[in-house]
Amino acid sequence: MDAPLTCDNCSRQIGKLETPRLWDNRIVCPECEGRLRAQARAQMPPPPVTAPPMPKPSLMDRASVVGAAAARAVHAASTSPPRDHLPRKNGPTNISLGTLVVVLLGGCCIWSAFLNNDKPRRESSGSTPQAPASVNDTPQGFSAWDGSQIAFARAIKTQLHDPSSFEHVSTKYWDVQGHYVVAMTYRAKNGFGALRLSTAKAECGKDGSLIRITQTD
Repeated sequence: MDAPLTCDNCSRQIGKLETPRLWDNRIVCPECEGRLRAQARAQMPPPPVTAPPMPKPSLMDRASVVGAAAARAVHAASTSPPRDHLPRKNGPTNISLGTLVVVLLGGCCIWSAFLNNDKPRRESSGSTPQAPASVNDTPQGFSAWDGSQIAFARAIKTQLHDPSSFEHVSTKYWDVQGHYVVAMTYRAKNGFGALRLSTAKAECGKDGSLIRITQTD
C-alpha cells in the first residue's frame, strides 16, 4: 500500500480524494496551489502603459503647415539686408536659396490642395444632397409618406417587368438652377423574378412635374 503524500508547503497530509499538485518542483495540496498561484499573480508587475497612437494629420492640416512655412520664408527673404556691396558676377543671374525654397513650398501647397479637393464631385457646385425631413419640409411633388418624387416613381414603375414589386428605398435631391436633380434608390423584380436594388436619376420641376429621366440601371 502506497504511503500517503505530504504537502511540501503546509506539511499537511494529502487525502486520498485529493489530487496532489506540482508547484515549483514540489508536491503541494490543492489549497496551497491556489494560494501560491494568487501570490504569484499579485507579485507580477503591472503591464506597461502605452500611449495611444497620434492621429494622422489631414491633408488640409499639412497644407496649412506648408503654407505657413512658405509665408515665413517669403517674409525672411523680403526683410533680408541688401547685397549691393557684394561684387556681381558676369553671366546669368544665380537663383537665391530663399527663392528656390519659396518656389518649392508653393508647389507643395498647390499639390496638397489638389489632393484635398480630389473627391467625388456633387451633382451641382455648392449644392448639398437633401432629403425631406418632415411633412412641413417636403417640397411640392414629393411624397410626405416615404419622401419619393411621385411623378418620377410613377414613371419608373411603368418601365419595370413587375410594377407591383416596386419598393422605394430612399430619395435625395439637389436644387439646381430652378429645378431639382433627383436620385432614387428602389427595389424591384427583374425578368427572372429576383429582387434587385437599382438607382435612377431624373430632373424634376419645382411644381412636381417630371422633366426627364437622365439615368437608369
